[in-house]
Amino acid sequence: MEHLDAFKCKSDYHTVYSVDMDHIVQNIDNYQFNSIAVDPSVEIEEGLLEFTSDEHPISIGHDYVFKNYLGIDSKYYEANKKAMDKYLLEIAKRVQTPGLYVDIRLINDKLKKALMENKEIKALFIGQERVR
Repeated sequence: MEHLDAFKCKSDYHTVYSVDMDHIVQNIDNYQFNSIAVDPSVEIEEGLLEFTSDEHPISIGHDYVFKNYLGIDSKYYEANKKAMDKYLLEIAKRVQTPGLYVDIRLINDKLKKALMENKEIKALFIGQERVR
């Protein structure tokens, strides 16, 4: 299967923007993520459309699977785990979205607790499990 860079594939069905985590945290009131995903990708007719890469390790955008998403490249996450966990903790405390899916690979005890304490999130999915 061919791997396609979403940044190079213009479409009416998805948007993708490269951002940094400082921007996300500083402007969290402007975002209502439905998904925080690791290596988000969608299989389309032409191949596997990937929303993160080495060039674009953090992305935001909209598509028909993840809706409004924050995408994180897994290699980038592992290489910057300590800093990324701090950013994700801040996002979990402050995000104001009625429904949120968080990739299980990002979850630790502090992040799960912050997500559970955020009363703005009415429906919370961690991995495949609905926790609220």
